[in-house]
Amino acid sequence: MVAPDGELRRPRTEKSGRPSTGHCGAGGRPAFDNAKHGFTDNGNTGTLTLSGNSTFSNSGTGFDADTAGARAGLTANLAVSDGRPASRGADPASSGNSWDIGGTWNDASVMSTDTDAVTAPRGTDGSLPSAPAFLVPRNGAPLGARL
Repeated sequence: MVAPDGELRRPRTEKSGRPSTGHCGAGGRPAFDNAKHGFTDNGNTGTLTLSGNSTFSNSGTGFDADTAGARAGLTANLAVSDGRPASRGADPASSGNSWDIGGTWNDASVMSTDTDAVTAPRGTDGSLPSAPAFLVPRNGAPLGARL
């Protein structure tokens, strides 16, 4: 926003009075079995960028980016069997996501929904367990995380 003195300033959050912070999701992350949302802006008015992430079986919304005044960039994300796939505010940049492509995105549309592989202990080197079929679209669409 432009302040009265002509300075360009970030909008301030209502709760803290400090400038809102943008968040960038690096991609390749799953969010599943949450009581509410998979990925959320959580009321932050900063810019939220999420690309190549997957949500599955979240009670609320897979990708929740609907805070008034916020901006969201959502690309190549996959929402499977969530309460609803996405909630986008007035200024979303959304392309190539499962909800943009359309069709049915449920358990049968992906190769595996077995969470056992992704909740297994880390390797001795700290690496995450491998789950090459987890939430991979059966139709070959280049969406979501690859584990």
